[in-house]
Amino acid sequence: MRKIFQIILLKPVLWFANKFSSRPVPERIFKALSKLKREIEKQPSRKGPLISLDESRCRIIVFSDQHKGAKNGADDFMLCEPNYLAALNYYNEKGFFFISLGDNDELW
Repeated sequence: MRKIFQIILLKPVLWFANKFSSRPVPERIFKALSKLKREIEKQPSRKGPLISLDESRCRIIVFSDQHKGAKNGADDFMLCEPNYLAALNYYNEKGFFFISLGDNDELW
């Protein structure tokens, strides 16, 4: 029965996923970021700070999709936490800017 459902539903599900999946359009992204920058410049406290970065001296570390959990049996991040904290400490000591993107905490 499972195989029949897979055969029947495969094409519609793939079509749906391709039709509605995220495909970032660079022009839209640049336009939105430029608008955000203008809004921040007008009212800095409302949307967040603008940080001026000198490319010759600025070092940045970006972490993404960390999925930190609740330190229970379902927490996959728990095993990685010592390495994560050691990395944060290292980059902090070296004067890096830290940027955290996307799924940081599991909020199940």
